[in-house]
Amino acid sequence: MKKYLLPLIGLLFTVSAQAATFTEGKEYISLEKPVPSAPAAVKFFSFYCPSCYQYDEVFKVTDNVEKVLPADVKLTEYHVDFLGPLGQDLTHAWSVALLLNVENKVKPLLFDAVQKQQTIKTTGDIRDLFIRAGVSASDYDAAWNSFAVKSLTAKQQDLAKAVDLQGVPAIFIKGKYMINPKGLNSDSVNAFVQNYAETVQFLISKP
Repeated sequence: MKKYLLPLIGLLFTVSAQAATFTEGKEYISLEKPVPSAPAAVKFFSFYCPSCYQYDEVFKVTDNVEKVLPADVKLTEYHVDFLGPLGQDLTHAWSVALLLNVENKVKPLLFDAVQKQQTIKTTGDIRDLFIRAGVSASDYDAAWNSFAVKSLTAKQQDLAKAVDLQGVPAIFIKGKYMINPKGLNSDSVNAFVQNYAETVQFLISKP
């Protein structure tokens, strides 16, 4: 059964450059079937996932991961459609956000609307949120119905299958490795987030 990780409780932190050791099977897991076509760093999430909300909006795990990536590596974010009644529609809407380059504008609004306000009940509600974020109705409708967005949606779905995604949030590096949250330092949220980011940094530099 698809699942998401339990939310964390604690404080934020700033990534340090201290030395650390990393072990396959502990901090990260090597994929049995690597996916060479995958982005160098990709995160899967869902607006219906409480831990995804915590990672992004509360504990800033995603922000700290982005800080340790090389200048030429971007963290690609893909939405999954196996959670929630509008999971597929939100994945399609996320493709609209990617196409229109408004991810940073709509992501916090969608998280708030789904997780806190619980105001996303229909595809019309999703559309209204994009418009409130500054996207014109005509641009949204054109993107929603475009071949490019359909292709982006299929790309997200196909990669989730290719890496055998079992739950979110999840970060994969080079189509070879998956961060294993259960093996990270859980002494505090600070320690967890630091260990998470440092593991990403290690794997990005690993062949």
